[in-house]
Amino acid sequence: MAAKDSVSGNFSAGTSKASEFLENNWGKVENVLVNGLLTVTEEKLKDDEVFIMLVEKAYEMLPTPVRLILSRTTFINHTMTHRESLVAKLREKKALRLLNDSALTNQALLIDDDSLIASVETPR
Repeated sequence: MAAKDSVSGNFSAGTSKASEFLENNWGKVENVLVNGLLTVTEEKLKDDEVFIMLVEKAYEMLPTPVRLILSRTTFINHTMTHRESLVAKLREKKALRLLNDSALTNQALLIDDDSLIASVETPR
């Protein structure tokens, strides 16, 4: 029994270290998740099955040393716990990207259309 308790204690310590590692590095992991989920609609992210499937795919993209420390279950549970903040950051990043794309489109229009440039430069 003592050997079993020892193994169980080592496993618990490993799980605790994995959770601590994830918590300490969550910002980096969250950025990878947000960037990877940019093309997914917010509506799909509300579906638990779709969200878990995407998180499982993201887990596979983590570096091997991280996956050796961090179990898939711990990663999924942690991500589900932080789901709302993840979706909020995703929403924010999509809005920022849309704003940047819009600004670039407007800038391209100004460059391509000489008459528009003239009308912008000289007030009416």
